[in-house]
Amino acid sequence: MLAKTIETGSYCSYNCPMGNPVRKTKVRTRGVRGRFFSHKVGRLVRYESLNEQYLLKVLEVDPYVATYCEQPLEIDYTYNGKIGTYTPDVLSSNIYGQKTLFEAKSQSELDNADPRLEAKFIAAHDYCTENNWDFKIVTESIKESALFARADIILPHLMHPGLSQEKLSSLFNQVENAKSVPFQNICPNMNWHDENYRYLFRLIGLGKLIEDPFGVFDSDTVIKVFAHE
Repeated sequence: MLAKTIETGSYCSYNCPMGNPVRKTKVRTRGVRGRFFSHKVGRLVRYESLNEQYLLKVLEVDPYVATYCEQPLEIDYTYNGKIGTYTPDVLSSNIYGQKTLFEAKSQSELDNADPRLEAKFIAAHDYCTENNWDFKIVTESIKESALFARADIILPHLMHPGLSQEKLSSLFNQVENAKSVPFQNICPNMNWHDENYRYLFRLIGLGKLIEDPFGVFDSDTVIKVFAHE
């Protein structure tokens, strides 16, 4: 299938290494839409449904995701003998360079078996196959995942304003020099109001530090510098 990119004002093509979407977020009188600042992308990211919001939260704090872009490209699809244009929701690239194209839909939309939607999914799947990408459909079940639970804990601290860069650097150096530090040594009270708690989760959210075991935050958790081969 043919994938197209466009330029409209500040919205540049996908060829701008995941810089900006190919179209603006739709204005809706009903439904959910919003935005938040992404440290990973370096700009505001926008979503048009709760499921998209859940997905973006997960991608934002997943250390194995290098970058992502919402509304990343357009794909031509054929339905009833006519060619239409389809814009998938999100494209991500992991730290190993593997890309994944996401479509966020409610389970009820999938259950309705809309033939036009099926044609769009076939086109997206074919395009991903041709480019050695993955294609995934995300429903509201993502909210029940361990990755979302992790993101839900981390993201508020990642967005916390006014944290000292000096203290962030000091905490990072502490972990780096020790190779690993027990969670309770950094946050002995295991309390959300502990200043160290905010700084620790900010560094985890930025992908500078990582917890072991992944997604678990208790007294037995060990904090390390995030490193990969």
